[in-house]
Amino acid sequence: MAALLTLSEQNTIKAISPNWANAVKITGGVKNFDQLQKEVENGKYKKLIGSAFLLDIQTNPTATDNVALLNGSTFSDCHNQKVKFEGIKYQLAFMNYAKYVGISDQADTFTGMVRQNRTETSPLSEGAVKREQRDAEEIAQSDFDLMVQFIIKNSSKYPLFHCNNKQSVFVPKLTTIRKTYR
Repeated sequence: MAALLTLSEQNTIKAISPNWANAVKITGGVKNFDQLQKEVENGKYKKLIGSAFLLDIQTNPTATDNVALLNGSTFSDCHNQKVKFEGIKYQLAFMNYAKYVGISDQADTFTGMVRQNRTETSPLSEGAVKREQRDAEEIAQSDFDLMVQFIIKNSSKYPLFHCNNKQSVFVPKLTTIRKTYR
């Protein structure tokens, strides 16, 4: 079963470093992008749309109804206005990017997990990384919400989707810390 999103599609939608993406992980000879994409698709995205529905899309990606979900479609919303969602590939690209931002500077070595540190660069702060992740997840969630409206409107074509699923894309909440002065 092929992945729903390829590296070239990923980089067309929301680019990630091809150097990182094509690097082979030490264990198993799996490329970084292939591992990342598999984790997001079969982890986070499965929770969003359900196992049976995802399996149907993965095994029948060329079915007309599934192509509309994968590549996006236009439809009339509840206010009878024409709207468009970008599709599952678009959502996966932003979800992949959010995960990539958090792990791209990490490497699995024979001595354990390490974080890259180069003298000519400085790493982003944890807050900046979280902000990048949150922004990407919000874009994915917004498009996913439109797609759910489309699926509900065309529910007879998508019997495996259960709209009572309350899962959503994880968007971390940042809180402020108050300083007390003595």
